Amino acid sequence: SKKHARFFGLNLKTELDAPNEYYIEASSGTLYYYPSLPLSQWTEEPSVSVADNAVTLDGASHVTLHGVTVAHAKDTGVSAKAVSNVVVSNCTVFGHGANGVTIDNATKSGIVDSHVYDVGCIGVTLDGGYIPTLEPGLNFALRNRIHHMANFKRTYQPGLHWSGVNNTMSHNYISDGPHNCTAQ
Repeated sequence: SKKHARFFGLNLKTELDAPNEYYIEASSGTLYYYPSLPLSQWTEEPSVSVADNAVTLDGASHVTLHGVTVAHAKDTGVSAKAVSNVVVSNCTVFGHGANGVTIDNATKSGIVDSHVYDVGCIGVTLDGGYIPTLEPGLNFALRNRIHHMANFKRTYQPGLHWSGVNNTMSHNYISDGPHNCTAQ
């Protein structure tokens, strides 16, 4: 509404009259957006994240996430906690506020041939197995590219954080972090 006006418009979509303005209709969750470029000039699809995690696989078993791009969550890109036989394979994970991929309290699970970058905290967390009894986790991080992590929290946020028993981290390329590349 305009100052000292005799009237005002509420939820008036026609007021979207300048580039990059948007309106979210509360009742349906519909986003209305005035783009800065015509649709014919867009080089990639827009994305809007409203969840903390982009993909949540917590508690899952026998799931493979393959060949997808996971981007722009407030918190973690892929969360896989208390899982078994869960694999993130050939995925691109980037632009998250906290961690790229978290595989925690897992067995026979891991990340393979994936690209994780531009995250606020840890690139990839891999944890599994029970230390007091030496029960193996059998988890893995193989042939991944992890870089430009810890963009928000600058210290003690490695590219690959690992812990547990009998887990394999091999042939990962980790670079461009402000602190440590790997940590246990």
